[in-house]
Amino acid sequence: MKISASYTTTSSYSFPEGDSTVNLYSNKDKVSGIDTTKPTVKGVKNNKRYKKKVTIKYYDKASGIKKATLNGKRIKSGKKVTRKGKYVLKVWDKAGNVRVIKFRIIK
Repeated sequence: MKISASYTTTSSYSFPEGDSTVNLYSNKDKVSGIDTTKPTVKGVKNNKRYKKKVTIKYYDKASGIKKATLNGKRIKSGKKVTRKGKYVLKVWDKAGNVRVIKFRIIK
């Protein structure tokens, strides 16, 4: 019997298992180290207004960064934003956690 599972929290799980003679037994597995933390973003904060340029930096120590977008376009950490306007920053880590930050630059 083959069982597959996707874990989202650190915990212990019990699964029925069997052998080729259809004898069933229970096996308890402990799952730990699951990344449930959103990526860290520096340089901008949610719902803030800025009167000067900002530099966006981001990282994720647990699973690493998968991608980041600013108004739907991919960006790299260290991106400088100088133009007046409304912005939505989204940063995903490799575990699927996402941080969303909305901010404005007003001059």
